[in-house]
Amino acid sequence: MSNDTASIRTQRTARARGWWVTSAALAVVLLVCVAIVWAGAIHDPDGNSLLADPGAVLLGLFALVGTLGSALIAKLAPSLKVIEENVQNDHKKPDGSPLNMRDDLDEKHDVVIDTLRDLRRDIGGIREEIRNDRRATADRFDGIDDRLQKIDERTR
Repeated sequence: MSNDTASIRTQRTARARGWWVTSAALAVVLLVCVAIVWAGAIHDPDGNSLLADPGAVLLGLFALVGTLGSALIAKLAPSLKVIEENVQNDHKKPDGSPLNMRDDLDEKHDVVIDTLRDLRRDIGGIREEIRNDRRATADRFDGIDDRLQKIDERTR
């Protein structure tokens, strides 16, 4: 395995870990939000809420999540640039306009599908010719069989 391939695998593994960590962090934040709302809804025997102001705590939590989210986006920006470079490349159409990879692949997909349809039609034609040849051969053998039976009847 080349160093480039190993480097790409290492990057993919790191990105996958990053997404798992992000997903886990979001799940923890969601659970904390549910716990805060739950704590605000539960009352002690005197009728007082276990959490005096759950709205303020949730607001602080959302501010924290927003700050962490913006930091995460800044960390992902280089990866997004790499993706953009792969999707939007420097190839040009014949008229000189930039060629988007998705449009290019869609056009190639259409050409491949048209080619496959033509091949399917050609194969269908070949199969029909083979069927006709088999019928003609069977008819010839039937004719030969009939002649042999007539000869056999005459010789008896």
